[in-house]
Amino acid sequence: GKKIKIYDSEYLTEFEADFPEYVPGTIVKSHKKDFIIKCGTGFLKINIMQTEGGKKLNACDFSHNYKVGQVLI
Repeated sequence: GKKIKIYDSEYLTEFEADFPEYVPGTIVKSHKKDFIIKCGTGFLKINIMQTEGGKKLNACDFSHNYKVGQVLI
């Protein structure tokens, strides 16, 4: 139930065919430098984000807290 601020990200399209069953907001990859979320069309690779009450972190520092298949709302 915490808010997330995204400071650096990239829009990706190459994963779309691999995960058609996921709804927007679903984490499709969470490993070391890659933290990728399914969007309505395409995907968002988050490089730097901050959770509510936390500090800005690189993907390699926060990705271990999230699991593939988890939905961010």
